[in-house]
Amino acid sequence: MADAIVSAVLQSILDTLNSALLREFALARGLNRQIQDLNNALSTIQSVLRDAETRQHQDQALTDWLAKLKSVARDAEDLLDELATQALTHNSRPPNNFNFKDRVSNFFKLGLGFRYFRFRSNMAREIERVLERLNVIGKERLKFHLVEGVRSVEFEERERERRRTSSFVIETEIYGRELEKERMIECLLKEDVSNAAAAAVAVHAIFGMGGIGKTTLAQLVYNDERIKRHFECRMWVCVSEDFEAVALSKAILESATGCGSMNGMSELDPLQRRICEILRGKRFLLVLDDVWNEDQEKWSKMKAVLRFGAKGSSIVTTTRTEKVARMLGAHPRHCHRLGGLSNEDCWSLFRERAFEDGGGEEPSLVSIGKEIVRKCGGVPLAVKAVGGLLRFKSEECEWLSVMKSKIWDLSDGGSGILPSLRLSYNHLPLHLRQCFTYCSIFPKDHWIPKEQLIQLWMANGFISPRGQMDLEDIGNEFFNDLLWRSFFQDPVRDEFGDIIECRIHDLMHDLAQSIVKNECIFVEHDLVQEVSKGHLHLAYKLEDFGTFHLDDLNNFRRMRSIVLLSKFGKVDISFSSDISKERSLRLRALECPVGSEFPKFISNCKHLRYLNLSSSFIKLLPESITCLQNLQTLLLNSCELLLKLPNGMRHMRNLRNLDINGCRSLTYMPIYMGELSCLQVLSTYIVGEDDGNRIGELRHLNLKGEIEIKNLGNVKDLVDAKMANLSRKHKLNSLTLTWQVNVNAEPQVNVEEVLEGLAPPSSLKRLVIHQYQGSIFPNWIGVSSLPNLTEIRLRGSEKCVHFPPLGKLPLLQFLEISRMNVKYLVGNLEGDIDELIAYGSLQSLYVLNMPNLECLATSQRRTIFPRLQRLHITACHKFTKLPHLPSLTDLCIQSCHGLIPLPQLPSLRVLNVENGNVSFSVEGLQGSSNLQSLVIRNSPHMNSLSEGLRYLTALSLLFVSNCPNLTCLPESIRHLPSIKQLYISDCSNLTSLPEGMEHLTSLKHLSITGCPHLQHRLHRKHGEDWNKLPHGPSISLDIG
Repeated sequence: MADAIVSAVLQSILDTLNSALLREFALARGLNRQIQDLNNALSTIQSVLRDAETRQHQDQALTDWLAKLKSVARDAEDLLDELATQALTHNSRPPNNFNFKDRVSNFFKLGLGFRYFRFRSNMAREIERVLERLNVIGKERLKFHLVEGVRSVEFEERERERRRTSSFVIETEIYGRELEKERMIECLLKEDVSNAAAAAVAVHAIFGMGGIGKTTLAQLVYNDERIKRHFECRMWVCVSEDFEAVALSKAILESATGCGSMNGMSELDPLQRRICEILRGKRFLLVLDDVWNEDQEKWSKMKAVLRFGAKGSSIVTTTRTEKVARMLGAHPRHCHRLGGLSNEDCWSLFRERAFEDGGGEEPSLVSIGKEIVRKCGGVPLAVKAVGGLLRFKSEECEWLSVMKSKIWDLSDGGSGILPSLRLSYNHLPLHLRQCFTYCSIFPKDHWIPKEQLIQLWMANGFISPRGQMDLEDIGNEFFNDLLWRSFFQDPVRDEFGDIIECRIHDLMHDLAQSIVKNECIFVEHDLVQEVSKGHLHLAYKLEDFGTFHLDDLNNFRRMRSIVLLSKFGKVDISFSSDISKERSLRLRALECPVGSEFPKFISNCKHLRYLNLSSSFIKLLPESITCLQNLQTLLLNSCELLLKLPNGMRHMRNLRNLDINGCRSLTYMPIYMGELSCLQVLSTYIVGEDDGNRIGELRHLNLKGEIEIKNLGNVKDLVDAKMANLSRKHKLNSLTLTWQVNVNAEPQVNVEEVLEGLAPPSSLKRLVIHQYQGSIFPNWIGVSSLPNLTEIRLRGSEKCVHFPPLGKLPLLQFLEISRMNVKYLVGNLEGDIDELIAYGSLQSLYVLNMPNLECLATSQRRTIFPRLQRLHITACHKFTKLPHLPSLTDLCIQSCHGLIPLPQLPSLRVLNVENGNVSFSVEGLQGSSNLQSLVIRNSPHMNSLSEGLRYLTALSLLFVSNCPNLTCLPESIRHLPSIKQLYISDCSNLTSLPEGMEHLTSLKHLSITGCPHLQHRLHRKHGEDWNKLPHGPSISLDIG
């Protein structure tokens, strides 16, 4: 599969060769002819790579030719990166009104003298060497008779025949999928009821990675008796890559009529007219198996003719990509992502294949077989293939060999698994191929952060500019495309619904490794022995307090990525003196925490695009780092000792991402950060008092993502605040505004107008305000200005006595308020909100350290917090009243001294009271009968629990601790049918237990400790209350 990488590498090289900056630089340096010759040579070879791709597996000589091409392509890539770096370094960036001649002249002026001639001579010589090798390879291609731009017809036919399917299935050979089958059938049978448009045909899609069992599931559904009775006409068409309207129409007709002859029809119109005649008025089911087409126009030619069926007609398609499912018109609720089989079903399938008659297995082979099954990751194709391979192997050593082998190392070249997976890879556009195979740098089952992955793709040149789009946005497209095509799985989303990480299936990981061979390596232990010259990308993971030695210069000179995966413990990095002096390192991405001393060699890595020094102990970054003109990403997260950034950072013109979050010792920014025109992400900006580091430096930066702006006390007035131009930064989704706390400083007299001038964009989703000392909040905190807010945190606004009108925000889900002096959250200040629902979308509310808060709302005339699920109230000493909260499931009250009656909370599941004063009335508990967990800690005022406890029929956990005035437990405790865990501790005045506790049949654990009056009463067998306790082998007792 070497050519699969070569194709992508060659395309990347050609993109670089055609960049304007490189062409101008080459012209100025007298290298224009060499660059053009290189372009021509690469273009000629690239034109035949598609044909080579299809034939390499049957021709070892062709495989060797591709390996040589790959080697010279990598050298050419390095050479051009050197040239591009020189172009970037020496580009003087003249004013925009300079014409082309002026710019070329400027290049020549910079290159006058010995340095110019030496560079030109060396570069010309290196290019000629690469050209000589390319010309030899170009001549060698002729002996393979490669055809430009196409795959061989013979290969296409063979591949199409291998992938052809039919509707027939032997159900006794299928394991699992019962649940998925029933769901699909239920969906199809209900379609005529749920589908309001009689003429509409519903599209259902089954999608997932290759070999996961999509076709099998479709066959099971297609052949079910209920489906046969429900649909008057059933058709099965294996589509594969042939989605042309004529061929597809013929296949549909053949399946509908059972006749292979179309009476000579070859035009689209008569074919589709005949389809209309057959389907008109009939409820039909059409299965389109193995669809790859993503062209909407091709599908448009077919879907019109399928609208003539009766109401309830359906199309079921199987595909490897969600993108195809959506293109075909499948509604999200009809898109079924198919996951892997369970371990039990995989083992049953494996036993059927690996052992005679599905039984009689040797005990010594069972444990090995189960480990092999686990490695198959729930993919039935892999389980069947490996099981079939082992059917005629009975020796333990043979099974162990298979268990330890990679899929592609098996004796039959992958047992049919890799061809299926490789098919998905072959359908990837060139720009996605390197992006996918690069992921083999990570270990199996590793959670890959999306943002980091995109930054590493950018660093390695896998993402080429496209019009005005940001590279990060293009990378996000690439990521989503790979996810839709089932190369990635298990996406994890943040609170905004954005994907933040994912994983790769083990077999997809094997596929990536089989393609890149030795280019990517993951190392856990002995780095020196495992890394060789051929490796380009390295990820390493060390134990806590491990040491990473970078010593062998020969093995690391061409390394492009070094990424640390250890996240805990202290990892020491050591570098040899040779590497520290080396100036020809090819590193483009480096991630490693360092000690107090910055490694000197990093400043010599002029090709570096990604540098992650997060959690390092450095105090200073040297000025020499500003010479890294290629650097795009600089991550310094949690470098808590870092005191300052380099003064010359404004010269790092390609810097796109600067993360200094958690750098607590950093108190000021370098001057003129506003000159970093490419900067997209700036986690923190510290406002200074002097020109060059005032808030106006943010004015022209096109920032996205998250930013915290600190030291806002240094902002002079409204005009100064508006210089930040925050309202125009529409790609920001999170904004934190922080005023410095300085008890000795004069208060900021115009703080309210400063906050008024910091109005964020309407697209903002999260807003955090720290230590704001104004008495009112600006008008922009409201629905008209910030309709997309989902999260707000207001902390430390002690002078604010009126809460801002947040109740109208339509999407607000999370609200945290702390250290404010307001009496209520919803009141008359919200105007006509009396007639509306207040906080209609809010799900979580945290109220902390609010000394004057009495209640959440003053009026009972409106619906308030209808969807609130989580409420935490802490240190609100005057708080005495909870409103009706119909959706509340989690309530926590801490350090609240006022008596708070528990209202009826019908959805409540968890209640925690700590150092609080809550009144448990019978009515309140009766209306909270769904409570499952009740925890009461440090409540000195509570002397008894309500008899209403009997109504808590769902309660499974009761925890009572440090309640010194509690004298007894209610008799109704015996009526808790679901109680499983009962803990009572440090209740010094609890004198006895109620009768009937022995009837708590669901109880699994009972603990009574620190209750001195009960110790002698609970003495084993002889205590007065001993027989009141439930006893039995399933109950764990802890009495003391």
